[in-house]
Amino acid sequence: MSAMPSYAFFEGLAWFRFPLFAMATAFWLGTDKRLLYVMLISTALGMFLMTGILTAEIIIEGQKGGRLSWPDDDLVSGNYLSKVGLLAFTIMVALAIGAKPKLESIMGGLSLISIIMSVLTGERINFLIRACGGILAALVWQPNWRRYIILIIVEIFAVAAVFVAMPKWQCQMFKTGSLMRL
Repeated sequence: MSAMPSYAFFEGLAWFRFPLFAMATAFWLGTDKRLLYVMLISTALGMFLMTGILTAEIIIEGQKGGRLSWPDDDLVSGNYLSKVGLLAFTIMVALAIGAKPKLESIMGGLSLISIIMSVLTGERINFLIRACGGILAALVWQPNWRRYIILIIVEIFAVAAVFVAMPKWQCQMFKTGSLMRL
């Protein structure tokens, strides 16, 4: 259906590597616990490295128009936190809800730092992806209901903090009606 079918075919063929990687991860790499742990730890380390980079940006330069732009000087730095770090973040939230008290407090603190940085990037959709992913992970992984209610309250305060900290956002969302689309 494309105007250039051969070009479209070869561009689409290049994307075959993603399902191939997903299958290799699930059926080959995922069968060895050591490799699975290495993948999870490296993802978490990458997420916290990006959190550190964005913290440095806040300290050194601050936000530009309500958004962060380091390390690539583009205004979508929350994409990495949201999409690459989503697996590590959801596991941290699940452990914060259902683990033993010492591990729970460590995972809760780390996930709180990570979600705060997601708010500070200024990207609403990426924040919502992480917030909803964390809530869902906490619900399906052996939840301690008292901790789960605390998580919901923290999430509500995080969303309220977004609106308090970024009033331009609020005004723009109500003007364009995009609040209803969220």
